[in-house]
Order: sequence, then C-alpha cells, then structure tokens
Amino acid sequence: MLFDSLYKSSYDIIQDLLRGMHMFVIDRQKSVLDYLRVNHTASVTELSRKFFVSETTIRRDLTKLEKSGYLTKTYGGAVLAEG
Repeated sequence: MLFDSLYKSSYDIIQDLLRGMHMFVIDRQKSVLDYLRVNHTASVTELSRKFFVSETTIRRDLTKLEKSGYLTKTYGGAVLAEG
C-alpha cells in the first residue's frame, strides 16, 4: 500500500517533468502570466524551477513579455504590469 502511493508520487513527478520539457514557448509564457496573476510576483529562480527550464530561458521570456506590456521586470524577477 505504501509502495503504491510512493510509486504514484514518483510517476506524477516524472509526468510533471515531461510536461515542462515539452512545453512550447508561447504556452510557457502564458503560464508565466497565469502564475503572476495568482502570485502577483515571481523570481527568475522560482519560474525556472516551476517550468523546468534554465534561468536564461525565463529571463528571455520575461523580456519578451515586458516588451509586450504584460509585466514589469524587477531585479531577479517580475511583477504583473498595472492596468
């Protein structure tokens, strides 16, 4: 019984990893915005871990989203743009 619950947890973790690795750029950027709508702020490290991509990739996403007017980059992270 305990083994079954451990197996399912490991399986869920692997599935989360696979989803993160196969996420397209636009889907990840939409997910970043969704995350900011809920949490109001996020660090580059936090987003990198959540989406299983490098911090450089997250910084690139944040730059694009900032240029589009969706968020404001902060030192080490971002906040949702006002308005």
